[in-house]
Amino acid sequence: HKENGGVSSARNYGLDKACGEWIAFCDSDDWVYPGWLLNFANNWNDVDLVNQGVECNKSIDGAEDTGNSVIYILNHEGNASDTLTKLLENKIVGYLFIKCFKKSILELHNIKFNEAYKFKEDEDFVIRYMNYCGKLRSIDSVGYYYYVPNWANKYKGDLLKLEQSLELYRNVSVIYDNEKVAYVDRCLLDVVGGIMEQYKNSKRNYTLLKSILKETRKHISRLDQVSKLTRFMWTKNPIIVHLYLIFKSKILG
Repeated sequence: HKENGGVSSARNYGLDKACGEWIAFCDSDDWVYPGWLLNFANNWNDVDLVNQGVECNKSIDGAEDTGNSVIYILNHEGNASDTLTKLLENKIVGYLFIKCFKKSILELHNIKFNEAYKFKEDEDFVIRYMNYCGKLRSIDSVGYYYYVPNWANKYKGDLLKLEQSLELYRNVSVIYDNEKVAYVDRCLLDVVGGIMEQYKNSKRNYTLLKSILKETRKHISRLDQVSKLTRFMWTKNPIIVHLYLIFKSKILG
């Protein structure tokens, strides 16, 4: 028996105990069709990740429940960047239960769930795994039925941590080889927002700021969602950015 330590803790415990060559996850409040695991097994030859379709009781993006189930499927084979783009388009990036992972890759790169994350911890896991994939396969078979939760209630008060945003930005940038794509920009925007939120709440860390500036300043100019002044200041000496953020948090709000 394992004490309740949260979903990431439970998944990590399962990873430690797993002895098969492939790993699949299932949530206790959903159900699977008889062919769920067979869909993976029939398609995992010569690839590093298999992704199958999912049937949901309502739209996965939180739209109004019409009483009709919604199916999300993708038929595609490609590398990590191609596959990630397709998964994003179909809104199924972080959904673990429709993916099957190679245990050898997980062990070789020590990929586990970060138990400090309470929001999008599954997306973080998937993206880190995809960094080490060669070929990925998505099939249009549907073996899993997902009950879409009330997102507002499930994640009430939970936000991406700055460290999590930065890690996601790093890994997504690697997958896309630093190309300008919407997902990289979205991750960078979360990093910038996280820094500003820390300064607003007087949690200032100059050392961390310098490190983040070094990593992100080459991409900041393309963020239209950030003010021109912030984009301009972001490229300056770290101490100037530090003083600017203090000024912004105290005077501009």
